[in-house]
Parts: sequence; C-alpha cells; structure tokens
Amino acid sequence: MRSLALALALALSGSACHRGEAPRAAPAPASPSSAAPSPRAPLAHSDQYAFLRDLRAAQASDDPRREDAAYAAVAARWRDQVVVWHVLVPRALCRRADACYALPFDHADPRAQDLAPILEGWMPRLELGEVAFRRLDSLCGDAATCSVDVAANVKEVTLSTELPTAVALDRVQILAGGPPAAIERWTR
Repeated sequence: MRSLALALALALSGSACHRGEAPRAAPAPASPSSAAPSPRAPLAHSDQYAFLRDLRAAQASDDPRREDAAYAAVAARWRDQVVVWHVLVPRALCRRADACYALPFDHADPRAQDLAPILEGWMPRLELGEVAFRRLDSLCGDAATCSVDVAANVKEVTLSTELPTAVALDRVQILAGGPPAAIERWTR
C-alpha cells in the first residue's frame, strides 16, 4: 500500500507539466542546521471510508471544545495526503472542470458495512484540470451518473462544530470510470 501511495504521489507531482505549468525546480539540499522535519508518512488507509471513521471518532465527544480539537487533528492528518477514492459523479453537478462534486459513499461497498447507516451529506469537490475533465467526459459520455476511480491530493478539509463538512480534492487524475455497476448503491 505504501508503494502504491508513493507511486501515486510521484505521478501526481508530475501532473503539473500536463496542465501547462512550468516544472518546479528541485529545492536545494538543506544544511544540517536548517533541516526541516521529514514529511508525514502516507495514511495506512486513505479511502473515503477511513476518512468517515476518523470523522465519526472526532464527533464522539460531548464537549464541543474537545470535538473542535479532534476535528482539527483529523483535518491536519488528511490535508495534503494522496488518496484513491471510488466516487459517483452526477453529471448535473459536474458540468465544468472547476465546479465538480461527487457522492463519496457506495452503501453496498464492504468497507461501508460497519459504518451503516451512512447519513453524512457532504460531497467532495473535485478540482479537475482540463485533461481530467476531458477524460471524465470520454469515460462517462452522456450518462446521468458516472462511477469513477480518482487519485488526488486532499487540498482542503473543513471540519467544525460551526460549519458544514467540506473536502476538496485537487490534482485529480481519473483512473477509471463508467456507468455504475449493478451492485453499487449510492443512495440509502
């Protein structure tokens, strides 16, 4: 799993060249006195069901101050992580590359069984580049919904007792997609 996450991270880091951006220069090696802490290790489980488990664990406190601290820890743990998620894209909510939302939970997925019932209503925002948007179009065609595997970076996580949950994924790569399988159940 770690090697998969590393390979995805490397693939995503090279995606800037495909969007027409200039490649970034490699940073100069740090001197021993200015060495920054090593980057965080990838999450052992980085699917949306693991995220939901973390979110629900943070919600377990009866004390709002503890809940906010737990939310902050979850957001920090997930932010800037590379994830591979299987999502449903309703084409009515994904008409442009810069405005695309997905349903994150297939209720029939075995990973969802211990989380039932899933009542959370947030939808991750997929920040698609033009290449990813064209790939989504080519895989989904005119279908009203499209079941899609994405590899992405968790750009933004908003978790709070005061605000609705929000997750934004950027550097999205569409790995596979097509009509939802007969066994998938995206609504309760």
